[in-house]
Amino acid sequence: MDIHKPKPWHGLREFLKEYAIIVVGVMTALAFEQAVEWLHWRHLGHQARADIAADQRRSLRNIGVSDITGPCTARRLQELTDILDKAERDGRLPALAPINPPPFLPWPFRGWDGLVSTQVLAHLEQGESAQYARQVATVNYIIRTRDEDRDTWAVIASMAGPGRPLNGSEAATLRANLGRAAAKDASMRGAAHSLGRDILASGLLTRSEVTMWWKKGADRANLICSSLNEVATNDDFRQLSQPAAPPSQPAEDDASAPE
Repeated sequence: MDIHKPKPWHGLREFLKEYAIIVVGVMTALAFEQAVEWLHWRHLGHQARADIAADQRRSLRNIGVSDITGPCTARRLQELTDILDKAERDGRLPALAPINPPPFLPWPFRGWDGLVSTQVLAHLEQGESAQYARQVATVNYIIRTRDEDRDTWAVIASMAGPGRPLNGSEAATLRANLGRAAAKDASMRGAAHSLGRDILASGLLTRSEVTMWWKKGADRANLICSSLNEVATNDDFRQLSQPAAPPSQPAEDDASAPE
């Protein structure tokens, strides 16, 4: 086997030439590695923003439902309060048809979990992660309030049924839950409005997209607005709880949405 011994350098110029070749090679390798890493995080950032935008669309549809059903829910609670007032004076609840609550919608924000698990947060633009964190915090508040409101409406629903005697203890419980439901509904609608403003400010969706997805919810939210004697069925409300079509597969009514 022939072993080639390294040739000795002949002067400073040759040494500097060899040194420059080594330095340039190392710097090139490091630059290439950084470029690959930058492209990797850039791709993950784009995917994370697409996931967040999908969550924002679903949230906007829920906000549309909330905006339309809110006044109707308030009117329904006032009707029930008036019925309870009279029942307390008479000592008897009248016969009432089943009382359906407002739709308890899902508020998914799954894109945030992806941001956290893939460590993309540290590679977003300054202030961007704070915007998304604020939206997630608002959604989590709405979810907690929604779950509490579900229990409140379960008590209110006990007013329905054939006419029966009403004692003071039951009347006090019903009145407290009617007031609690009104407060929670107002709180959720306020949080939903705040979420809508934050979504628009984040810039992931255009104003026309925000309007379009809000309208998708508003167009489907008229069920609670029926009178107390003509309430919608649980099956009707269940339709509102179906998840929105993913952005890559728009619903059939997308073409008719306003620009």
